Amino acid sequence: KELKKTLRFLPWNGLLIDTYTLEVRGDYSRYLSFDLRYTLTVEASRQPGEALLQATNRFVISKCHLILLDGNINSKATVVLNVYQMCAFAAIKMIVYTKAAKMALKPSLAVKIARSAVQHLMQRIKTVFEPRIRGNLGLDEERRPFSLPNGASLSQPSLCSVTREELQFCGACAFHNVLHLRKIKFPGAARELGRWKNDIVRRLGDAKGLKLSIRAAIDASRLILNMCK
Repeated sequence: KELKKTLRFLPWNGLLIDTYTLEVRGDYSRYLSFDLRYTLTVEASRQPGEALLQATNRFVISKCHLILLDGNINSKATVVLNVYQMCAFAAIKMIVYTKAAKMALKPSLAVKIARSAVQHLMQRIKTVFEPRIRGNLGLDEERRPFSLPNGASLSQPSLCSVTREELQFCGACAFHNVLHLRKIKFPGAARELGRWKNDIVRRLGDAKGLKLSIRAAIDASRLILNMCK
């Protein structure tokens, strides 16, 4: 008898564990079963743009977990994928929020929100990782390390394997791609986010490896991107 194919990704507590490498990514499939509007709290505010900005910041921070960003557990390509998906999901919820609140998404507001979300993500990463780098997770140096299939050791201090510029690029690509899919409704926002992304590309220079990781992240994120169609 032929052996059944082993399940590649094991869903667990909102995460997907790669059974081949033990790398971890977010599981967004559960959001396909209901309308995303039911996950929002739309606040009545005299400043709806500011309320949307704060809500989007909360969206992206809620998905920012250490296990998704730790370079000792995940390859750089997987960390890029996780950051891309966090921001893409935040961008989708931003669009859903504007529809639920019956408000317009001006280009300047879209860029402001995207920049703020990425900045909050970077600050969150700094807050999460710095104490672990200084304290080395509080592990005894003589403790025998546990090695993962990708060669990493869990006794090593947690490190995020992407730089600030790379994080900005991941976030800019995610927000731009989501708004580009809805460019008929948000042409100005998609255009301005594209300009922001291109500015980051010019600062990064030759970053072929990162760009290939982004392309792979886009391909692996079809499920998420389809939510905004």
